[in-house]
Amino acid sequence: MKTSSTLIGRLSGLATIIGGVLWALGGPTALNEDVLGISMVGPHLLITLAGLCSLIGLTRLASHHAPHYGRAGMAGTIVASAGVVLIIASKNPPLSWTSAATGWAVFDVGISLLVVGSLLFGIVALLVGKAWLFGAPLLAIGVLGILQLVFFLLMMGPFAETAYLGTLVGTLGTVVLPILFGIAWSVLGYALWSDRSETVRRPAHRAS
Repeated sequence: MKTSSTLIGRLSGLATIIGGVLWALGGPTALNEDVLGISMVGPHLLITLAGLCSLIGLTRLASHHAPHYGRAGMAGTIVASAGVVLIIASKNPPLSWTSAATGWAVFDVGISLLVVGSLLFGIVALLVGKAWLFGAPLLAIGVLGILQLVFFLLMMGPFAETAYLGTLVGTLGTVVLPILFGIAWSVLGYALWSDRSETVRRPAHRAS
């Protein structure tokens, strides 16, 4: 049983690492498709595959690690997983979706849930379990998601009219942050692969 669990952990870690690479490729290409002169089919496929790989990692967290962090830890993985599912759905809309705005709305909700879930589990993992390899990348995923939104707002605001600052903000928002987002997922995958993070063990009840 232990060998089987270790193998599953390594496979889920490998999938999450690959997902991180796909996030790092899909994010910048999707956000710069007009500059690259490509269609959104390729970037959407990369993001879809990245989301599926991330779901494997989150499922491993929920089944093997989250129970050690109580309800908050479990809630974090569930909320983050729901966010990833919505992100995937936003890139693969059903035929009934006739508006691109609907897809973006679903994507925004998905990102918001992913941010909330990642921050929740990350904070609990750090404060309760001192599990830095799990907590740090999950916190990074949440923080980078927030920063991405901030840079989008800046790109549509006054910085868009300034050549130098507009280019700088655009590069950070559409290239640097998505790559860092992918790296954070890969670090989480490494934690799952190595499975060396400390987990909280509930104290055994003393016999009365």
